[in-house]
Amino acid sequence: MELDAERDADFQTWVKRLNAESVTLLKQISEFDFTESHDREMFYDLVEESEMRFNNLRNRNEIAEVPASVTIEIDRLLDRFDEVTQKRVIRVSAGDSQKEREKQRKQQQRGIVRNRSEKLAEQLRNVYDALPNDE
Repeated sequence: MELDAERDADFQTWVKRLNAESVTLLKQISEFDFTESHDREMFYDLVEESEMRFNNLRNRNEIAEVPASVTIEIDRLLDRFDEVTQKRVIRVSAGDSQKEREKQRKQQQRGIVRNRSEKLAEQLRNVYDALPNDE
């Protein structure tokens, strides 16, 4: 009985850390204006930092008390982080004669970054969906 209580406490500690990391990530993403190239760059920096933080969470000792379905979703989230940073949008500068083309590129970049942030949020929801219902 005491061992079960300790396992439950370890799991609860892990979930609290997951909550803290998730809320922080989602709040920061929601504050970005993807029409600004600076914010798009900061998004990628945030993803790289978050990948490290969630990887640390994945490697904590308490992970042994986490259901396998949650662990699988965390691994998928880490893959999604890696995917986003590997496909980072590269800014291209254009001369004045190519303003329209540059405008189209910027719109495309905004769409790509927005899509990637939505995929991260969706995968994070999958982690929570995999948690036991009483948590």
